Order: sequence, then C-alpha cells, then structure tokens
Amino acid sequence: MGEIILVVDDERAMVSMIRDALEDEGYQVLTAYDGESVWDLLNRKPDLILLDIMMPGLDGIQVCRWIRDSVSCPILFLSARREVEDRIEGLAVGGDDYITKPFSLEELVARVAAHLRRELRSPDQEKTVLRFGRLLIDLKACEVRYGDRLIPMTAKEFEVIRFLAMHTGQVFSREQIYEGVWGFGEGSDATVTEHIKKIRAKLGAVDPVTTYISTVWGIGYRWEKNDGPQALSATVYHPGTLDSRAERTGVPGIVGGLFFHLDATVSAGQLLRGKNPVDPSMGGSGRGCPPRPGDASPAGRDRSP
Repeated sequence: MGEIILVVDDERAMVSMIRDALEDEGYQVLTAYDGESVWDLLNRKPDLILLDIMMPGLDGIQVCRWIRDSVSCPILFLSARREVEDRIEGLAVGGDDYITKPFSLEELVARVAAHLRRELRSPDQEKTVLRFGRLLIDLKACEVRYGDRLIPMTAKEFEVIRFLAMHTGQVFSREQIYEGVWGFGEGSDATVTEHIKKIRAKLGAVDPVTTYISTVWGIGYRWEKNDGPQALSATVYHPGTLDSRAERTGVPGIVGGLFFHLDATVSAGQLLRGKNPVDPSMGGSGRGCPPRPGDASPAGRDRSP
C-alpha cells in the first residue's frame, strides 16, 4: 500500500485518531492543523486529502478552492455541518466526498480505500497546471499565480515561462528560447534577455527568496526544479556552447550542427524543422496564448557570433 494521505483538521485529538487508523492500514499520513499549512505539504504529492471545513483562518472550502486546480487527487471533506446545502457547496467547489461528524473510523478508512481504488482505475490525464512550491503555471488559462495571487504576464512572457518550465532543469541558449517561442525568422536574441529580466522582476516581487530562472554562464537559462514536475524533453546545445560539464554528460550525436540529446517524445526532425518541443502543434511559434498589451514585435535579428 503506502499511499500518502494528508489530514487537515484543527482538532488535534481528531487528527491523532485518524492518523492512527490510517497508519494501521499501511498508509503514510501527513498532518496539518490549519489551512495555511497545506501548501508546503502539497510538495509531498499526497494521494488523497481529508479536509475539515470548520477551521480558523482559511476554512476547508477556501482551501479546496485554493488548491483544486493544482492537485488532481481526491479531496474528502470532514464536517459537523449536516445540511444538504453544505454538502452541495463542498462538492461544488471540487470535493469528491462529504463525511459528516461524528463518523465511524471504519467507514472513513473504507471510503479512503474506495476513492484510492477509483483513482487506480481512472486513466491518467494530461497535466494542465504546473506547480513549483506556491507558484502555479496554468497552461490552459495562460496564467501564473503565486498562491491565490495572479501575476500579470504578457503573452510572450508566459510563453517563455511555459517553454522553460516544461523542461525543468534543462539549459537553453537565448537563440533556442527565441526559436521555441517566436519561431524562426528575423529578430534579436536580446529580446529573450529583456523578457527574462521582466519575468524575474515580476516573480521576485511576490517571491523574493526563490530563484525560478537561473543563468548558466556561457550557455543560457534554466528553470529550476523547486519541488516542481520535471518534464522529459530534448536538451539542445548549439555549437560552441559545450563545456567540460556538458561533455561529461555524454551527448549522443550531432544533427545539422546541433548537439542534441533526445528522449522518445521529440525527434531530431522536429528540432530541425523548428517544432516546439513543448507543444508540437504550435510549430515553435509560441502562439499558445492570444496577444496581450506589452508584447513587442522583435526587431531585426542579429545572428552574428
């Protein structure tokens, strides 16, 4: 077994009893006593969340609204509220079940097991939200949030974030980022530098501690892991960018002047045709989001060394 269950309730005695019952069944149990503590524990990727509604500060309904887009696991509400309207509200905000207090521990454990079995039968769904600590990147809505705070980004700024975050831990040169977001054509790689500068400023305004985009001197930029998902993709190195560190990693081949390392999902032909490894249907143009105010048209592109 060994699935991870997150129990959130301000009643410590209740949490203790639930934890003991679940651990007796072989589950790993994480505990929180207020809504504000949930975010840090989400990095442990719980398989199911037991969430009390009536808590001081952020109540269970608010917490569910807050985290539902970033977690796909079942959320089971625990509450002393027994009215039909309360049950409907809990299910409407994203809850998968509603258990009223007092309840039998045997029934609670049985419901937990039933929801986990249902998850095993459900086909995996494509992730539309990337989470790096408290930073959320909604690929479908083209939005970046820190907790419940929306960080305004232009369309091109978001596409730069999408390109890097979907390839967490991989290093891309300015030219590779330009071609992945703006596509092939006339333009300046300095456009990438300016966009990254603005992105860093906006992220730093809400989270001055975490480094999301780091500079790899002599090569380019990398999106740091920060407890977020790591997407499998292609790592591409332009001629002249390989140093001793890159050589030690073992680059398996050269195609058309590009040093490359590929996984099964991206072909060399896609790279040479300028296909965007984030979304092949976009053809590398970075048109996943509609234009927004502040997107500048890049000037004549300098391809000199």
